Amino acid sequence: MPRHEETRSALLKILRTFGEAPTGLFLIGVPMVDQGFSQDEILNALMSLDREKAIELGGLRRDRTGSCDQKAEVCLTTELSSPG
Repeated sequence: MPRHEETRSALLKILRTFGEAPTGLFLIGVPMVDQGFSQDEILNALMSLDREKAIELGGLRRDRTGSCDQKAEVCLTTELSSPG
């Protein structure tokens, strides 16, 4: 299995444990890094899934002062929230 697909599969498996509830990126990142995935691999998989509308990425928006919202979250879309 190509590394991108392996990363994506591991990411979806972790996300499914949280269901459709918004999940902090830290809660996703720690187990992914523990499995040997790099931050770049995780981010690439997250961005790919977001483009495909499989997940919704939230947070990390800059407000008018230029500071970032630190409540970065990710949500599975309804059709991917259950294994299958």
